[in-house]
Amino acid sequence: MGQILDKPVLDKSTHRGENAYLKYGCSSMQGYRVSMEDRHNYETKLSNNANAEASFFAVYDGHSGDSCADFLSKNLFKTVVEEEHKLSNLTASSFLSNDDRIKSAFMKTDALFEEYGHGVDDSGSTAITCFIKRTDNNSSTHKMELICANTGDSRCVLYDQGKTEPMSYDHKPTNPIERDRIHRAGSFVEFSRVNGSLAVSRAFGDLGYKKSTKVRPEEQAVTAHPDLKRVSVSLSSKKKDFTFLILACDGVWDVMTNEVATKFVHERLVKQREGKYVPMSQQQDSEFDDGSSTNNHQKTLKKGEYDLGSICEDMLDSCVKKLDSKDNVSVIIVLFQ
Repeated sequence: MGQILDKPVLDKSTHRGENAYLKYGCSSMQGYRVSMEDRHNYETKLSNNANAEASFFAVYDGHSGDSCADFLSKNLFKTVVEEEHKLSNLTASSFLSNDDRIKSAFMKTDALFEEYGHGVDDSGSTAITCFIKRTDNNSSTHKMELICANTGDSRCVLYDQGKTEPMSYDHKPTNPIERDRIHRAGSFVEFSRVNGSLAVSRAFGDLGYKKSTKVRPEEQAVTAHPDLKRVSVSLSSKKKDFTFLILACDGVWDVMTNEVATKFVHERLVKQREGKYVPMSQQQDSEFDDGSSTNNHQKTLKKGEYDLGSICEDMLDSCVKKLDSKDNVSVIIVLFQ
């Protein structure tokens, strides 16, 4: 984990936005860590030759520095889209339709980072990403395909039809599949860490764990090769409950289960719908509130008005202030509409 502060840095960087079929909020907080190594990015309208309606959201949890996470936030989605554009006769239906192309773009981005750092940058980063592709433009029913690609132990969960569904699974060295690959690459697992040091078994960067000449890049002890999961959701104006995604770094998931997180968000969406929502930032906390933490979006919401940025901030405050997360914390909430 590294060094931690006596008191958390509670200032947040928060953003909000929307397009025709979704609203989003994202927020990040340094917390107890001595520096901020998380990054995130979002694209609500991807430029693509196929004229497909698509969006992209991602959280990057850096370690041993922030350069790898920063590089990913500027290059990963761009590399994926560039790889898609190489396909001849690209259409709206074929755009993002092939898992292998997405995986190849992840591996290419990892190789680009090695070039960027001249092979000596020791930093690394996980990446939890989700492409959202609109597949039906019917005016009364919208169908969306969610394409989650994950490298590492950040996580994405879906809440739909009253149920919480994991969109990704953590890549930990103790997982049998991960441990077997680590051993085949000539490394070992000790204290639940790769070579007794690294707590994740898949990540971008971390070049010191990718030196074996006997295996391919995707078979190294630590690899950027992602797992993918695709889920289709249907939206209707008659649908009474919410459908939303949560993407967050492990600083959130260390102290919240998938179900606790979706319940946390759902309860606040209901309150916003009913006009009864009050942000946690407007509630005094004698232990932490010294006047230094700011909320850049305090206001009274109208009934049925949704502010996902404030819910993100509530989640981060809860993780750090109430649940004692000692890591950087970052979260994105995507609400389909």
